[in-house]
Amino acid sequence: MIKHLNFVSIALTLIILSGFGKVAGAENPAKQKSSSQSKNQKITKANLQPKMFLAGMQYVNGGSFVKGNTEKILASKNDTTLLVGITKSKDSVAGFYISDHEVTNAEYRAFVLWVRDSMSSIGNNSNSNFYTYSIGGNQHQINIYPDTKIFQKEYSYTKDDPMAVNYFTDEKYNDHPVVGVSWQQANAYCHWRTVQYNKTNKNQPVEFRLPTEAEWEFAALGKASKKIYHDEYRLYPWDGIDTRNIRGSYMANFGNSIDQNNLYVKYYVNDGYFLPAPVKAFKPNEYKLYNMAGNVAEWTIDKPAEYLMNEQNAAAFEKNPDARIVKGGSWANGSAYLFCGGKEIFSENKSSSRIGFRVVMKK
Repeated sequence: MIKHLNFVSIALTLIILSGFGKVAGAENPAKQKSSSQSKNQKITKANLQPKMFLAGMQYVNGGSFVKGNTEKILASKNDTTLLVGITKSKDSVAGFYISDHEVTNAEYRAFVLWVRDSMSSIGNNSNSNFYTYSIGGNQHQINIYPDTKIFQKEYSYTKDDPMAVNYFTDEKYNDHPVVGVSWQQANAYCHWRTVQYNKTNKNQPVEFRLPTEAEWEFAALGKASKKIYHDEYRLYPWDGIDTRNIRGSYMANFGNSIDQNNLYVKYYVNDGYFLPAPVKAFKPNEYKLYNMAGNVAEWTIDKPAEYLMNEQNAAAFEKNPDARIVKGGSWANGSAYLFCGGKEIFSENKSSSRIGFRVVMKK
């Protein structure tokens, strides 16, 4: 069994413009290399290549670990997503494959175009963005088009920002993580990806899905480096308790940070990006996984544990009925959201400019 599936050139080519969207003069910590610079082609039922779905899948050996390790988090009473009072617990996961990158605009757009092409072929143009599928005997039909006005809805200052306005439709941002996608839409994408791959691989079928919270956290923690000192339990997908490396460069794309005197110690742009960065813009962890902290927070398949439904988290649960666990923090959040053991919640039928997703694969 192949344990590491390399990122390959695929029918859906990505334009990687590593400098686009960066703040002038800011260092790109990963100095990532561009992928294929070929012209983008429209992905339809005729030219979709299932092997594209294996791109960047990394194998993570299972094991036991301590889940829920965080520094003391003081959430604002008005915070409607971040959970506090997290209890550490021992957990374990079986081996699994996980994508080394968040699902990109280009990858999700392939889904949208395939659905539209399928609807058009049967003369159903009125429901061109609706995907119908069955899970566990239950049929679902969902509009899978992302909310392309989500930046402006959540952050009014982006109303005239070309990147925010054209984020999903402009091919300049093909290699950026898709946002404005709900948990339900992310699941629909996983179902579609599974079906498309298995059509031509019937002898070795796989399942693509969202990670469990435990899988996500285990993968994010990586394998602790022996080269430099680290705490017994990691806070971030890297060693130490700082968000900057020894050269002073930030190791993730995240939001403003304010000290106890209400002074800014970090602005959005200090990490090089004002909005989401390309999916491989920062150094990966030991499992070769990019942006397991920051850039966009990521949906998991799990619901929050009942013990978290307490007075401290009342505002978050009131605001987010039918909540799912979200991990990793984003371009708009402070460093407390980046802890591997941290948790946010968000309603499964809502979307955000802060939230994207990545897939795991089980054989």
